[in-house]
Amino acid sequence: MSDMQENDSELNKRKKELEGLLRSILLYVAFMLFLIVFIFAFDAGVGPINGARPLPEITKYIPLVIVIALAGLLYLIVKTQRLQRILIETMEQNQQLDSAKRTVTIYRNNQHEFLNQLSVIYGFVQLNKPEMALEYIRSYNIRFRQSMNVTKINRPEISAIVVNKMTGDIGDTVAFRLDIQDDLTHLPLSPADAVCVFGNLLQNALEEVVGYEEEKRIIEIECAIEAGWHRIRISNYGFIDEEVIDKIFDYGFSTRKKEISGVGLALVKKIVNRHNGRISVRQQDQMVHFLVEIPQKGMPD
Repeated sequence: MSDMQENDSELNKRKKELEGLLRSILLYVAFMLFLIVFIFAFDAGVGPINGARPLPEITKYIPLVIVIALAGLLYLIVKTQRLQRILIETMEQNQQLDSAKRTVTIYRNNQHEFLNQLSVIYGFVQLNKPEMALEYIRSYNIRFRQSMNVTKINRPEISAIVVNKMTGDIGDTVAFRLDIQDDLTHLPLSPADAVCVFGNLLQNALEEVVGYEEEKRIIEIECAIEAGWHRIRISNYGFIDEEVIDKIFDYGFSTRKKEISGVGLALVKKIVNRHNGRISVRQQDQMVHFLVEIPQKGMPD
């Protein structure tokens, strides 16, 4: 909870900084408007003050006013860029905070569910049916180990979306296999981009395996670093027709008939390309493998 309190404090700090920048911009705009009105008002009767007596030799100050105006415009541009950066950072921090809150909620729910499982096991023991208790523990242990592997991911928004997909209506019937060798701390994706990549690839995998019998509902998630590249592989049991495999990342294309489709994988490709990465899909051993490769920070393009 302390991490979320720190995030709240940081957001409040950003909010005050944002308000200060807005005041500075508004004050400068007001000053420039006053300066323009002043010049035009006293420039030989031109301007809003008709018949005003022109100030002596005011025209010789016009170059100075132009310099001040240009300097002010530059100041305004710099402040606006700073404002934009703060807005973007604040949005990302809000997303991280929301992801952290979702993660806490999910783990609280899992804790409640774990206590329920203990109650069931205790009931089997009371009924003197230890073999049923052992079988129940064995099946639950598989799911428990899967969720524990998610904790190796050190990006709360990514772990939150993975747990969300694993514990959803479809995810509860799927066998997840996680191999997390890279905790993704230094993955150069914003929280929004990371959620989009993992969320869409996992949703695509879930929608594919749901059509198979339960023993074939398998999804694998692998995160590793190789030769300076973050390698994220999400695989699922299934098959893609070779004739359409080259179109799978095109906008509007989908192998499934849905009201809204053909967008998720195209968005993933757009994000990967924006970060000078690569995305590919291949089939092997009755599994479809989506591989995303993102260069580590500092690598040449």
